Amino acid sequence: MPKRIFFVFGKPKSGKDFFISMVQAKAAGAIRLSIIDRIFEAAKMLGWDGIKNDRSRSFLNALKRASVEYNDYLFLDLEKKIATRNFDSAFVIFRNYEDALRLKKLLAYPVTFVLMKSVDIIDGSNIDDRVSYPDEWFDVIIDNQKREYMDLSEKVGKFIEEQLCG
Repeated sequence: MPKRIFFVFGKPKSGKDFFISMVQAKAAGAIRLSIIDRIFEAAKMLGWDGIKNDRSRSFLNALKRASVEYNDYLFLDLEKKIATRNFDSAFVIFRNYEDALRLKKLLAYPVTFVLMKSVDIIDGSNIDDRVSYPDEWFDVIIDNQKREYMDLSEKVGKFIEEQLCG
């Protein structure tokens, strides 16, 4: 069976990581990747305490822009991980749709775009809160409005059946 790639989008606290961890618990061979993980590593080496606020988000965004402008490392790193790691399905977390389209062009695998929809529980004071994702951009939409374990667990089961086994 060929590798399956899923680009997962959603606002902060929409349940992206929780959804992926639930898929990993039920489907062997699923891995989680993120374009921003390397930025977090670099930021921590430079003294970031891991807390996200307006100041740190600005710092993280500046690091990301600098990395992409300097050598496109974030995209090349993800492309390499997808090409060389052993997995059946990879879930790559994105916030920026244009970033996802750039990575998709580098990959030799089909990509399914997934949106985690949730209630807005953030106050809207930072740039990540104001991101908007039109439904028509996505192949699969997971409605996580209830934010309840059992509800999401049922949706994960359906997702696995339709996307990984179908």
